[in-house]
Amino acid sequence: MRMSATTIKNNHSSSNATTKHAAQKKALLTVNRQQNRPNSVSSSRKSQLWVLVLAVVALLLLAFLRQETESFPAFPEFSNNSASRSVSKVNPIRQISILGERNSGTRWTYDHISECFNHSLIVKKELTRYKHWFQNDDPSRYPHDTLVLAQFRNPYEWLKAMEHVPHHSPAHLRTDENTNTSERSAGNDWQVFLTKAWTMPRVGLDLELFGNETCQEHFAYKDIVSCTVEPLPKSHYGHKLRYSENQPFYEMRNDGSGIPYDNILEMRTDKIRNFLSVADFEGVSDAWVLQYEHLVKQGTTKLVERVAEVTGIEPNCKPKPPQIRKPKQSRFISADMAAHIRNHLNWTVENMIGYEIEWDREKEATIW
Repeated sequence: MRMSATTIKNNHSSSNATTKHAAQKKALLTVNRQQNRPNSVSSSRKSQLWVLVLAVVALLLLAFLRQETESFPAFPEFSNNSASRSVSKVNPIRQISILGERNSGTRWTYDHISECFNHSLIVKKELTRYKHWFQNDDPSRYPHDTLVLAQFRNPYEWLKAMEHVPHHSPAHLRTDENTNTSERSAGNDWQVFLTKAWTMPRVGLDLELFGNETCQEHFAYKDIVSCTVEPLPKSHYGHKLRYSENQPFYEMRNDGSGIPYDNILEMRTDKIRNFLSVADFEGVSDAWVLQYEHLVKQGTTKLVERVAEVTGIEPNCKPKPPQIRKPKQSRFISADMAAHIRNHLNWTVENMIGYEIEWDREKEATIW
């Protein structure tokens, strides 16, 4: 088909116009991109800045919360048991058992909790054994469900208190302060006290046993010294009895080996592990860790409220208010003693109950 020259010319002009229009549109888009690019980059930078600010705020908040937790250790933040058990339990709490080593303030806590709750609950100083001793897994010896309060004391102050008042540990008693250096006992030299084997020779009635007997507090003969409650009569001593020295109670390693602990620090570590383990005993609803010095300093309001919450029982008492206790001049912790404790105590286990190394104690001696 033949096209006229006019038609061809018009088509050519139209094509040129279309091409020109497309070129102009492309140029305009390019200019717009160039103009919008700084705003896009600026927005991106602003977004990155906000992310950074939020991250910093989150870190500061986390540090603050951590500081608050470390400054105010309490219950049941250090609870050894899972939260699910206490939430899912069906049976009501029937007994509160208070555990804790000697010189850990358990008498004070027991009297207080008894005053508050023994009108409706059994409150005892034992679970399967008396509060001071290793607890054995025997669910027949307590009602189900039982709430355990395991109380501890700062290791520095506890070790000094045990040196000063070693209940049921006659081999570690203090002698007269004027004793010659060559006659030092574990009591008048902290180095001896902290390094001496945690045991004593068997005496009196223990020597008449065959070794296969079940001893006081259901211990096997090889696991306790002394097997009998009072192996020697009081008349044997010839002086005023000190800290139940007539009733020795040295627990051997809590593994059935019959081997004594090398020192009191090792015994403390195993005692902590044992008290925490009761959370897994059948019929134990939960086990809470209490710090004695925290209860004294902060008061017992939170503890009483928490026990009331989980038991559903209204307390029949007033919580103990915060107290400030004056240091005792007789309780002197030297910097060297503090350093020894740092070097020889199992701090991984101490951390489990909220205690850490206190470096300031090594700068100068402390009196508490």
